[in-house]
Amino acid sequence: MRFGIIGSQGKMGKMILWVFQEKGSECVFKQDLTDNSQTEKPEILIDFSLPDAVNDTTSLVQQFGCPLLVGTTGYSEESFAKLKKISTSYPVFYSANYSMGVQLVLRMLESIQPHLKDWSVGIHEIHHPAKKDKPSGTAKRLQEALRTPVEITSQRLVGFPGEHTVILSQDSERIAITHQALSRRIFAEGAYQCAVYLLKQSAGWFTFDDFFHQGKG
Repeated sequence: MRFGIIGSQGKMGKMILWVFQEKGSECVFKQDLTDNSQTEKPEILIDFSLPDAVNDTTSLVQQFGCPLLVGTTGYSEESFAKLKKISTSYPVFYSANYSMGVQLVLRMLESIQPHLKDWSVGIHEIHHPAKKDKPSGTAKRLQEALRTPVEITSQRLVGFPGEHTVILSQDSERIAITHQALSRRIFAEGAYQCAVYLLKQSAGWFTFDDFFHQGKG
């Protein structure tokens, strides 16, 4: 695929470039605060930048007339509304976390959620110090999967691409479900799989629920 990357100089942007090109894709457009180049029209745009870039991102989607895959977190409701609006004309895939392992954890939580009436539940997340949003978008998504108010605690420590733990406790027992990202590569790998999927779609708003249900309808 010919792809464009917004946030090309960020840690995730660089990993996206590496993994996508390793799989035979070609980067034909780059945009960042200090990097802007284009050789061809991209077939798809990948945005792992900052929330305040949403206006530029949606303008570029209209300019190129192509699908958009977004991994940026920390959006306001207004920014999400802009992404949802552009999805009425173009395919848009959004996730706060492109790790396939995190997606499995979310589905575990959704399956046990009806049975948590007598349990205390908490979420703890750890990320690198450069992580802008606190709590993380993934922690908020885990909270959504539990469908109940859950306290989220956060730490920012060097050497942590991302770690999330859901703790379930009663008086005499405790369960801890932990996902550890050992490398940013897992997010780029997941983004690539979702980009391949998105290129086959018509206009609309897509998430991992759609990705995992492909072919089951």
